[in-house]
Amino acid sequence: MSKGTQTSKTKIVNDNLIRAKIKNMMKLQNLDYGALAECLKNLDNDNCNKNYLITKSNAQLYIEHRSLGIDFLYALSKVFGVSLDYLVSEKYDIDYTDGFDYHFSNRHYVKYMGMNYFYFCPTKSNEPMMPICGSLLINGFVEGDVILTIPAGNKQKIYKGWLIIAPETRKLFFHLRDKKGEIIQLTFNEQHINVADFSFVLGIAVSVSAGDLKRLPVAHRVCITRNPLSETGLEFVYRHLSLNSKFINIEKTKLKNLTCKMFENNGDAIFNQLANAFRAREIMSIDERYMDTISRDYELDDIQVENFIAQARSLSMGSANSKIKANLDSRIYNYLDLTGGFQD
Repeated sequence: MSKGTQTSKTKIVNDNLIRAKIKNMMKLQNLDYGALAECLKNLDNDNCNKNYLITKSNAQLYIEHRSLGIDFLYALSKVFGVSLDYLVSEKYDIDYTDGFDYHFSNRHYVKYMGMNYFYFCPTKSNEPMMPICGSLLINGFVEGDVILTIPAGNKQKIYKGWLIIAPETRKLFFHLRDKKGEIIQLTFNEQHINVADFSFVLGIAVSVSAGDLKRLPVAHRVCITRNPLSETGLEFVYRHLSLNSKFINIEKTKLKNLTCKMFENNGDAIFNQLANAFRAREIMSIDERYMDTISRDYELDDIQVENFIAQARSLSMGSANSKIKANLDSRIYNYLDLTGGFQD
């Protein structure tokens, strides 16, 4: 077999594999050739080098009979929300079964489209601990279609990326980055399948803390709402943005004052029942930085101090993680909805 013949056969195999992958992605996303042509036409210049103003029949002709150029394949990758490498490389199987839902036109995705409000507490230690409000614009679901804007002093920080849904775990994942390469990962519970319109969701953000000098890896809670929160709504949501667990650690006197204030005539009885159910213990809150003072006063070596801190942490009541239950979103939303927590 001549080298030219072998190269020709290899190209035919590659083209057939690519076409099979394209058709598989169309099937996954419930796209016919007409819908695909419309998606190609709507690609903006940020996502593609050019627009493809083609008809349904031309789209079918391109994919089934024409030689597939790299620009066209790049445009298709943006429509499908997959990498160009997936389409052109033989190392990937035809079936795109990575656990994600790529049916971007169905109601699971469409309900999140539009402008949303993004609330989080400051990650800079010396800032007042009240929620900051940014915006999360969802224009679509491929790279660059999701835009997060958050205030940063007198400026704004802008992150762009994409949203994907994992139906098996019913989770939303956002991958966002700014022009300097700073990345924010957001994870949320997906709203109930029967909810037609998006309203509220609480989630976790993983990124780096704010500040000019000491910027550290940080994980914190955030929430997204379709409507802005009122002043009372903001105060209520703030309580749920702390990294708490199912256990609420509170001083005994503060708990008694709170129950008497909130439940009036039943305050004392409710406090006594809580105190009996969860036996009161004296708890000390130790700032580990104070161990530097202890080390100097008692001339301790670093090994002793670090071992003490590690052992004390293992005995503390701190949680190893902070989980967000699926019903917490609906509980918070119902409270806000019934108490005027959203602005009109």
